[in-house]
Amino acid sequence: MRRTRGGALLAVVAVGALLLTGCSDDDSDESSEGSTGTTAVTDDTMADATSAEITTVAIDGSDFAYDGVPAEIPAGQVAVELTNTGAEEHQATILQIPAGQTTEEYLAAAAASGGIPDGSEFFGGPNGVEPGATNSATTVLDAGDYVFICFIPSPSDGIPHAAKGMVAPFTVTEGEGPAELAEEDQQIDLIDYSFDIPDDFDPSAPVTVRNAGEEAHELVAYKVADGSTYDDALAVLTTPPGSGAAPPDPFPIAGGSGVAAMSPGVANDTDLGMTEGTYVLICFLPDADGIPHFAKGMVQPFEVGGEDG
Repeated sequence: MRRTRGGALLAVVAVGALLLTGCSDDDSDESSEGSTGTTAVTDDTMADATSAEITTVAIDGSDFAYDGVPAEIPAGQVAVELTNTGAEEHQATILQIPAGQTTEEYLAAAAASGGIPDGSEFFGGPNGVEPGATNSATTVLDAGDYVFICFIPSPSDGIPHAAKGMVAPFTVTEGEGPAELAEEDQQIDLIDYSFDIPDDFDPSAPVTVRNAGEEAHELVAYKVADGSTYDDALAVLTTPPGSGAAPPDPFPIAGGSGVAAMSPGVANDTDLGMTEGTYVLICFLPDADGIPHFAKGMVQPFEVGGEDG
């Protein structure tokens, strides 16, 4: 059994050579082909996609790479579907490269500093994707250069997947898609440091997740496995990766979903796929002082099918 992540999600290690392998020319060309059978945006579909309400990009995430990432995506609403073909949990965080920098320059600066440079903008993406599962999230992207990146650390050594090569660049071109998100009928706000969930929240329906705080935030919803408790799951989630602690048996987490890191004001539409049971809602992102947000209160139980469901 595997053990899921814990600790500071954005603690990118300064391993420049490994980090940059995710953006090598060979990897970019292979990803553009979508040779793994995923449904990707191609040159033949660009014209149709620019006039569509939503552009759907389906990619695979393995240990440790993305496959099927198109070289170009038209601006507007973009639905990203990530299928996890690996053995560890993955995400597809959408990170925009600042104007005036190449992807290689930006990632080299990140590796040199051992973290995420100031001015970085995050646009969400599917999060908490368990092996064999597919999660999706819809966001709005303007023209520019971006990467899909996985900050989740491996349980065995604590090294973020990005430092193992799980970085894939793409360019958002000018498009005619809607410039605003088609928001769902219900919304969860991420604030500093809690989750604002409406009293009448329907966990079986799509939801807009919005960062209403002043710092970057994420939402991950982990379902507690039958026979385990919220405290059992929380203990696993907050155990630092690479600590050598053996995973409990039975493993207390049955699956996950959510939205990856979003800068303030950014929103994603998603379906959390929450069925009857107990969930742990959590944000792993670290504050400026290095303390993860869950340690500042951004973690809570949520019951589906019970009093709160």
